[in-house]
Amino acid sequence: MIFIDSGELSKDEYFFFKDYKTQNINLPFIILTSSVMSDELALLNKISTSYIVAPFSFVDIDQALIMFSKQKFTYVKKEEERKVSELKIENNLEVDIIKEADLGNFKSCNNLIENIKHDYTRTVLLDYLESYDFDRIIEVLNKKSEINYEG
Repeated sequence: MIFIDSGELSKDEYFFFKDYKTQNINLPFIILTSSVMSDELALLNKISTSYIVAPFSFVDIDQALIMFSKQKFTYVKKEEERKVSELKIENNLEVDIIKEADLGNFKSCNNLIENIKHDYTRTVLLDYLESYDFDRIIEVLNKKSEINYEG
């Protein structure tokens, strides 16, 4: 995997990467950019496997490594089993978190979970997110909805 700073790309390098991408070589390369202009991002998308917009974080890099390395990662789960019935979350956040978790959007999930007012719920969901356990976040929030619906 190659990480490239878009500010350092020359015209020749741009054509090289554009040609490289059309050859379907199985080496992903990610462009790091500070640009937020949609036309520039569309151009970067044409020549790269993916791009990361500044400000960069280890979470962004970590996600790219997981997504494009084709490696299976295992995480140690915490021993304590969380009680779904004790979770309290605002309905609008619950729906949005489930949607973003289903898409695997770490950063969006993190931002939404940080807005949860109930400390225990926020801690539980951040623990799952830290392990990239999007399926568990969805499962827990769906079970919580069932409990609230029936109760």
